[in-house]
Amino acid sequence: MQPQIDKIGPFTLRAAAVLTTSYVGALLGSVLGVQQRIQDYNQLVVYVDFTLGSLTSSEIKIEFTSILAGTDLYQETDETSALAANVDTKAVNLVIHQMSATGKYRFSVPVYEGDVKISIKGTGTVTGSSAKVTFNLFKNYS
Repeated sequence: MQPQIDKIGPFTLRAAAVLTTSYVGALLGSVLGVQQRIQDYNQLVVYVDFTLGSLTSSEIKIEFTSILAGTDLYQETDETSALAANVDTKAVNLVIHQMSATGKYRFSVPVYEGDVKISIKGTGTVTGSSAKVTFNLFKNYS
């Protein structure tokens, strides 16, 4: 039996435009209809159509709000582990998705609550650069 999957989207978060050297972003909730809530889904898939132009790279950061913490934003993180003298040390790292070549990129991020903000910027000279950001939300019932 196939797992049931619901999908909404694609939604355009950022139309194709020249990047800036400062992060510019938007909350996903700002483009969703009233009847659709991010916390009703469990997987966010972000698509970026990126043209490098004269940039060194572009960077995307993904931040989350919490139902319990109001409008405060919490940046996506991951962990690295180091084992020394039988002690497992975990380091928490802020995640920046960096793209250094023209292409179509896809990021998959679990979501659970609140809202999500996606921000993008260019590093270097922005001439000839472009980025379009779209997203889908999925719910897997497996």
